Amino acid sequence: MALIHNHLAQERLTALVEELKRVRYWRGDLPQEVLAARLNVATHSVADWEAGRDNPSAPHLMAWSRELGLRVAITDSDGNEIPVAPDTDTACEEPYPQRELRRLSTALRTARMRRRLTQASLAAKLGVNQRSITRWERAEGYPRPIGFVLWARALECNVRLLPT
Repeated sequence: MALIHNHLAQERLTALVEELKRVRYWRGDLPQEVLAARLNVATHSVADWEAGRDNPSAPHLMAWSRELGLRVAITDSDGNEIPVAPDTDTACEEPYPQRELRRLSTALRTARMRRRLTQASLAAKLGVNQRSITRWERAEGYPRPIGFVLWARALECNVRLLPT
């Protein structure tokens, strides 16, 4: 099964990348070359992300946000961040991007449970199988950034950038 994309989700992901681009320009102290080196990618990758020719991977999106003093968060329909308890077992051992992806997955799991949706019904809305939802919620794998946006939208939530 393939994740069901829609233009609203792509617009939201594009807006997130545009916001990161604006913050980087506004700061003025993080050229693409330096950002690329910090993210361990080629400079043209950052240029492609900022020009909308490609999207960063989920771990790169987390790391890029952090470099700018931001973090990706899941918010409810009122704009409030969905809180999650810190995972003290893995918090120190996991690299930052994986920790952040786990936090997003946990917030989305919390939102699904609050809405009393089953994994199967959520999977049907997204066009994936239930196993994918299970894996995402257990942090055994993650969707691409567009997948997080679609997942959040299916739960009437949003993906936003917030200060660290």
